[in-house]
Amino acid sequence: MEEKMDYIMETVGLRKSYRGNVVVDNVNIHIPRGAVYGFVGPNGAGKSTLLNLIAGLDTPNAGHIYYSGSLNIPAREITMVF
Repeated sequence: MEEKMDYIMETVGLRKSYRGNVVVDNVNIHIPRGAVYGFVGPNGAGKSTLLNLIAGLDTPNAGHIYYSGSLNIPAREITMVF
């Protein structure tokens, strides 16, 4: 029997656009509990926008963000540092 991975955070089909300009498109991330992740890419790649979506500072146009399997953002349990 295959064991189900325990994810602390998942994004499914995440999309964000501003005035018709897509900056995050179909992002699917599965972060296991206890893991540390970073985002690397060129200027304008959507890293800050993705972090703002994950932190709940902005809302996606499509897709979902799950925290420990729930769609609700846990109060004061998400931190973002640049």
